[in-house]
Amino acid sequence: MAVSSRVLLRQVLFNHGRSIPPVRTGSMSHWMPCLPKPEVTESLDRRTVLLPRPGDGWYAPPPSSSEQDGFPWGELSAKGVEEMQSAGRRLVRSEQQLAHAAKDSNGIRPLRQSLVDVTVRSVNSSRTVKSAQALIFGAQEALQEMNTS
Repeated sequence: MAVSSRVLLRQVLFNHGRSIPPVRTGSMSHWMPCLPKPEVTESLDRRTVLLPRPGDGWYAPPPSSSEQDGFPWGELSAKGVEEMQSAGRRLVRSEQQLAHAAKDSNGIRPLRQSLVDVTVRSVNSSRTVKSAQALIFGAQEALQEMNTS
């Protein structure tokens, strides 16, 4: 009997990336440089799809962790975005390494070409949603690098 090396389901659990403290801790001017640049968050929003989408009737946007001063306490930091992007790249590369190992022992195994069949779930807080987006963004980058080389 032949043994298949095909992975049917892969589950990975992550804690969100580094974030700004969830409650006011000192002056907000200390934490301002830690926030990701607007271009980064816009890129994450542009390259990922959040479901359910606003307007679906039962969608509730992530609660803001802002205090009355309007500062986004508890938001994902720029370092947190970098960590999650790196984790996404490592996930894709590890999957590619597994595919190569299976190819060596059991014949040909197709490599992932896209993330169409990938679902990432997150709890409904802004930092965890942004972490999930950054994870997928990093995975997309890794796939693009592999497909162009």
